[in-house]
Amino acid sequence: MLEFNQLENNHQEYEIKDGYRYLMGAQPQFPWHRVIWNPLTVAKHQFTMWLLVHEKLRTKDNLQFMQVSPLCVLCSGVDESCRHLFFECSWSKQLLQLAANWVGVDVMHFKFQNWLRWLRYGFKEKWRRQVVTAMVAACAYGVWSERNNRIFRQQQFQPHQTFRLLQAELGTKLVFSKWAKASGPNNFLIDRIRAAI
Repeated sequence: MLEFNQLENNHQEYEIKDGYRYLMGAQPQFPWHRVIWNPLTVAKHQFTMWLLVHEKLRTKDNLQFMQVSPLCVLCSGVDESCRHLFFECSWSKQLLQLAANWVGVDVMHFKFQNWLRWLRYGFKEKWRRQVVTAMVAACAYGVWSERNNRIFRQQQFQPHQTFRLLQAELGTKLVFSKWAKASGPNNFLIDRIRAAI
């Protein structure tokens, strides 16, 4: 039988969360967890972001042992890597610019760690941060999908075509979110999103 000498709550009553925390022990905190597990982000976009943050996407630089052409299929100019594909490729920059214009933010072309910092601390309002974070995750998913479509299906879309697909998918989630139902300063952004879908 386990004894809980120090319960986290001051009531000295057992709660399930106390037992869980006791059994799990200290867990590391990851500064980017709110960027990935944002409630406004579509689940498949979250998964792509999780793989991106962990650098686990199977980009061509990770597949050199298979003797594939290392060139980026989106711009054909540079060897493909996570950093290039999502933060340096001209195709992905165009997609991100379209999405940023849609939600009314200025896109800054940072390196990856600076993107995470900007998404965590660059906004005063929680709702705006969540919307922009969902938009960035949608763009990451869009870039990865376009890359895979070009390789495996021999289909090509321009950034504005991919953006329209993401806009419809993300816009629907945003319009039905709690932020869309609340009144306040976010109405302008929600109205802008509604008008576009």
